[in-house]
Amino acid sequence: MSLLTSISRYVLDDRLPARAGLPETSSVAVDPYLAELHELYPADIYPGGVYFDLPEGQVRAWRFGPKAENKGQVLLVHGLSMPSIIWQPVANALVEAGYEVALFDLYGRGYSSAPRGTYKNALYINQVLGVLDKLGWREPVFLAGLSMGGPICAEFTATFPERVKKVAMLAPAAFFGVWPPLTSRFGKAMLLAPWFSTDISWPFRKVYSRYCTEMGIAQPPPQSSARLERVVTLQYCLLPGYAPAIANSLLHGPLFDYTLPYERLARTEMDVLVIWGTADAVVSYNFSPGLMRTLGSRANLHTVQGGVHDLPTSDHQEVVPALLKFFR
Repeated sequence: MSLLTSISRYVLDDRLPARAGLPETSSVAVDPYLAELHELYPADIYPGGVYFDLPEGQVRAWRFGPKAENKGQVLLVHGLSMPSIIWQPVANALVEAGYEVALFDLYGRGYSSAPRGTYKNALYINQVLGVLDKLGWREPVFLAGLSMGGPICAEFTATFPERVKKVAMLAPAAFFGVWPPLTSRFGKAMLLAPWFSTDISWPFRKVYSRYCTEMGIAQPPPQSSARLERVVTLQYCLLPGYAPAIANSLLHGPLFDYTLPYERLARTEMDVLVIWGTADAVVSYNFSPGLMRTLGSRANLHTVQGGVHDLPTSDHQEVVPALLKFFR
C-alpha cells in the first residue's frame, strides 16, 4: 500500500469527526476573507435558521413561510458547489405565494459540516430524509432539486415515494455515463478530483487563499453570477471540507450514469417537471431528450430559451411561474 493511499484512507475514514462548516460570525480584523463570505452568504440569509444534528454531521437548515393554511410544503435541494443561497429568489417567491419552504446546505457546503468518507448518493438521501424528519414534515412534500440536487431528488423519491407529492428538477445532472469535455468545468474538475478528495491538498489551498482578494470582484451586485462565483471561491479557500466534498461527490456521487435511478423514478408514476435552459454550459440541454425518454409520460419539460445553469437566480422570473403552476 502506498503512502498516498494510506493517508487518503485515513483522511476519508468516516470514523473520524466531521469537519466543521462555516462559522456564523467573524470580523474583518481576524479574517477579512471569512468576513466577506459572511457578508455574501450570512447565516440568517433566510428566516427560521436552525441546526440539525444528524448521524453524519450537523446540518444548517431554514424553514419559513406560513405554517398553517399554506398551499403545501416545499423542500429545495441545491447542487454540487453552490449552497442554499442559489435558491433565494425562488424561495422568497414561493413563500409569498403561500407555500412553506425549507432549504438546507448539503454536507461540506456552506454552514453544514463535512463528514469524512466517500460522498455516495446514500449520504445525500439520508440527509434529505433526516432534514424532513427533523422538520416534522411527515406528509408528502413538493421536492425541487437543482443540478446535482436533481438526481438526489430522483433517488429520494424513488426510495421514499410516500414522502413526496411531486418532484421538480432544474438543469438536472444527467450525463448518462458520457464523460464531459476536458475543457468544460466538469471535465477539469474530474481530472483534479482524485487530488482534492483528500486533506493532503489543504495546505496548498491555504496558500491559495491568500490570493482570494486578487481574484475577487469589487462589490458584486446582489444575486449576480459574480456574487455566486465569489461564494464558491471563498468556500474553496476557507472551508477545509469543501474541496474534498466536491471531489468525492464527483468521484462517487450522483452525477454520472444516472439512468437507473431516473428509471426508478419513472416507475413511481410521480408527476415530474424538468426545467432546463438552452444555453446551459454546465449540463448541456442536449441531454434533455434522453432524460425525458427515461422519465416517461408523467414528466414534462419546460425549456428556458437562453437559460443558463443557475436557473433559480438567473431566470427566476420564468422558473417561479413554472413551479407554481406545477405545484398546484
